Amino acid sequence: MQLAKPREKLDRIADKLRQLEKELDQNDLRSLQKELAEFRAQIRQLFEWAAPSIFDVSSPVNSVAVTPDGRHVVSGSRDNTVRLWDLATGQEVRRFTGHQDWVRSVAVTPDGRYVVSGSDDKTVRLWDLATGQ
Repeated sequence: MQLAKPREKLDRIADKLRQLEKELDQNDLRSLQKELAEFRAQIRQLFEWAAPSIFDVSSPVNSVAVTPDGRHVVSGSRDNTVRLWDLATGQEVRRFTGHQDWVRSVAVTPDGRYVVSGSDDKTVRLWDLATGQ
């Protein structure tokens, strides 16, 4: 994800607002600058936490689910695997193998401890996210 362009836009907006300073009423300007500063702080925080938009997956993905804490994504693929991905880094954390055909569906339990996968091999499997078993 290219984060430099949005940051550059925010900086250009701030520069334009500074240029308008001479033309605006001081009270309006102070209010606008305060709102812009708050907005920039929120946007910068979002960029710091932004996940990569592309994960390097070697096989087409049939299903995805996000863990309840929002830190990981689970994918089910045509290579018969279920994978756990770190949203902050985009890196694969764990690979679950055992299905003999495409994994069509994945779901994470509400407590975030397990993932359930369904496959064209006519099996449903329960995986422990912490151990991979």
